[in-house]
Amino acid sequence: DPGSGMGDLRAPGMIQITGGGPNDGYRLIESASPRYLNVDSAFGGIVDYTPSATVTLVQGDQIETAPWSASAAAPGATVTIAKYSTIGQAWRMPAGESWRLASISLRVQRVGGPASGLVVEVKASSAGAPSGAALATATLTNAPESMTWVRLDFDHSWSPTADTVYWIVVSTASYAADAYYEVELNASTLAPEGAAKVWDGSAWQALTTPASMPFKVWGGVDV
Repeated sequence: DPGSGMGDLRAPGMIQITGGGPNDGYRLIESASPRYLNVDSAFGGIVDYTPSATVTLVQGDQIETAPWSASAAAPGATVTIAKYSTIGQAWRMPAGESWRLASISLRVQRVGGPASGLVVEVKASSAGAPSGAALATATLTNAPESMTWVRLDFDHSWSPTADTVYWIVVSTASYAADAYYEVELNASTLAPEGAAKVWDGSAWQALTTPASMPFKVWGGVDV
């Protein structure tokens, strides 16, 4: 723009172009100055053409979610942001092993001051999901404020059966927009028994992007 009229546009940000011929539609701005814009190729670039009318650029408000999907979504698409209070991860007791459950370690952090602790249970597996009453339970009440490994100790009263799949189920009874727990997931390397699942209030659901909950299970021997 030789008239330097684009100084109010923000980068990064999204604009809608109308009256721009082949450039009509949405664009993502990578950098902006009063005289020019650089745009991302997510919705197409900018092509040269002979203008024949007034070109209008409109920029509104926006939010960014993390993690973000691999493809950008133009306005009009439906994006659902869900929160869950319960997540489960399958693990298998090694064949030929015999010990009592001593500890489970997870990567966890606390945001704000949740009203209740983080409960970690071990449950049996049925049809590829947690099932039945808890076989062992421990509660975390002092989660750190940064993501790190946290170890929960159990009472050594339960022994897993060798070569059997169980589920680690992590849940909390209370969470709010400014007070909750985060449990780390890994979408790059899945656990041997597969991806984690979340409880939607009535059934266990697969994650949209498969990811596993990193964990360590420790056995103990009373002496």
